[in-house]
Amino acid sequence: MNSVFILGAGASVHAGIPVMKDFLEVVEDIHRGSGKHWSEYSAFDLVVRGRQELAAVQSKARFDIRNLESVFAAFEVATIFGELGRLSGTDVQTLLPAIRRVIVITLEKRMEFEVSNGIIQPSHHYKMFATLMQALLAKGEVVSIITFNYDIGLDFALRAQKLFIDYCLVDAPSPDEPRIDLMKLHGSINWAECNECKRQILVHQVLDAVNDEEKRFRLEGGAPPKITLRVGERFATLEHCGVNSCGPDAVIVPPTADKGGAHELLRPVWRRAAQHLREADNVFVLGYSWPNGDQFFRQLYALGTVGPRLLRKFWVFNPDPGVRTRIASELLGQQALDRLGGEECDKPFNDAIVYIGEKAFDIRYQAVMNAAGQRRDSS
Repeated sequence: MNSVFILGAGASVHAGIPVMKDFLEVVEDIHRGSGKHWSEYSAFDLVVRGRQELAAVQSKARFDIRNLESVFAAFEVATIFGELGRLSGTDVQTLLPAIRRVIVITLEKRMEFEVSNGIIQPSHHYKMFATLMQALLAKGEVVSIITFNYDIGLDFALRAQKLFIDYCLVDAPSPDEPRIDLMKLHGSINWAECNECKRQILVHQVLDAVNDEEKRFRLEGGAPPKITLRVGERFATLEHCGVNSCGPDAVIVPPTADKGGAHELLRPVWRRAAQHLREADNVFVLGYSWPNGDQFFRQLYALGTVGPRLLRKFWVFNPDPGVRTRIASELLGQQALDRLGGEECDKPFNDAIVYIGEKAFDIRYQAVMNAAGQRRDSS
């Protein structure tokens, strides 16, 4: 059977990544705690000032200034209008590069990886999830992952389990096996655009960043108990069009239908996501709250699922039962509603992993836990 796993911010919170409603508060904490001579200060300062200008919107309209995705989308519209409250000119035109930079730095600062005997380890919950994917592939299942998260925690866990990742950045599927199609609909902090042709996304592979850090440990004769990974610093090493052509900015886009003008770059990803939804027997939604601003996913799901395949399961896992209710009432058609998971699906990410393994695929909890507990070796 074909199973599609859809992950949202709730899948990353265990690794230290703030959810969308808390993200900008963390940004302000970093801003307040940094000096003006910090190299990233100007980007954080501009995003904080932009958010403050958005607060004036609330006097005449409903607007969520706490939600990262709402603010990101508003900044995109502001660049079209050319102004945002008292901000104008260069400030407005640099809002989008600034918030992209702020997102990358915040994710890199907040996601810490444990180090054991000089070996960097994936987070435990992501390791559990990657182990479940590995077990499903061993049973002959076809699995794919659609994620709205920018971070590299899942990518690392999948590679640590010796699974090859196809980011679906080109239309032709990769021949590598065992392969997981990992479709990051909003981009990723380890993706960069070629500045020469403007038509290609280049990837700094997560294991390359990990291996570089581990080599540094060995040279320096010791390792800290935890570490953060700055993958963006390595974009300058990526080559395309015959030169080192990548700038410092990651390819990450807002949750609007326009996607910040990234249609051509991300179209293969979205196309493959629609194909997997169309061919899905099972859909499992974990930690994704489907924010009001993301009308793109409504369209992707509605048009992507057009086809003769009958769903067997559509399970929504979220500690907030209101999310499942809203998805049921505003997104799903009758055929999916008939297969919607029940009240027992109001679970956080780690409990959902175990539940899916046991209830949907007869994979025992202890087997997943034992496998997830294995340490990544130096190979």
